[in-house]
Amino acid sequence: MPDIVMLCALADYFQVTTDELLCRNNKMQKVFICDDAIFIRETLFDIISEKGYKNIHLFENGKKLLANLEAEKPNAVFLDIHLPDGNGLEILQKIKKQNSEVVVIMISADDRENTVNKASEYGAECFIPKPFLPEQIKQAIDKYLK
Repeated sequence: MPDIVMLCALADYFQVTTDELLCRNNKMQKVFICDDAIFIRETLFDIISEKGYKNIHLFENGKKLLANLEAEKPNAVFLDIHLPDGNGLEILQKIKKQNSEVVVIMISADDRENTVNKASEYGAECFIPKPFLPEQIKQAIDKYLK
């Protein structure tokens, strides 16, 4: 019984629910955003934040994303294809090789059929073409981040 009292006291202190404290709430999932355009990163951050997610990390290139992948263990990654230091499709393969459970949502202006097919083949859950509507991002979140 004292453990329950301690849990409730901690939740009250941090002003979160006990489910959030125990990371049982999907809104506590860790989300990575990797895009070289700051306005895209900020837009995605705003949309994902509006859905209630709080643990969001932004990366401007694939090298930084990959450097944080193992230590941070994200639940989901929003990933551009054309990055200044590499190809998002190759990064997708590395992500899935390290942890096939990570949800990867590709977001790119390169929506050629060959590119979309490769993203799917390499394990991306979905592909959202740029420019995107906020509703497309919200629908992907509702469908894939459970």
